[in-house]
Amino acid sequence: MDETDLATLLLGLAFVGLGVFRLLKRYMLKKRCTTQMAGTVTSTDVTRERRDDSWGTNSHSVTFEYSAQGTEYVRKFHVSGHQYSKMSKGQSATVFYDPSKPKRCYVLEIKFRIVLTLFFIAVGVVCIGVFISMMQLLGSL
Repeated sequence: MDETDLATLLLGLAFVGLGVFRLLKRYMLKKRCTTQMAGTVTSTDVTRERRDDSWGTNSHSVTFEYSAQGTEYVRKFHVSGHQYSKMSKGQSATVFYDPSKPKRCYVLEIKFRIVLTLFFIAVGVVCIGVFISMMQLLGSL
């Protein structure tokens, strides 16, 4: 086994780990955040991030405000451009928060990026598969 083989395995494990981490994080958030509250979009923002080669990307964020247990909370979420285009200042939103830690929340109208998560897992599985195939060809497994 050489460095390339090991790098392929580690890359695969990292991608699978990242995908599984994202799934578990979302699962735990939904499990903990059980109290529903009406929230409001207080601002939307697009930040243009430029690079040296004059190409750049847009970063979209939406800020929500909600009240939980007598306290006002303001949370900013980064969203896709598609989700951003569907939200405007003053729009109402459904917020689910954690009763034991009300700052922890998710907004129902912000969709979880499951495709990205599944992509991470798929790339990781392919890398691990390539590693196993290379090891079988070399007779190491």
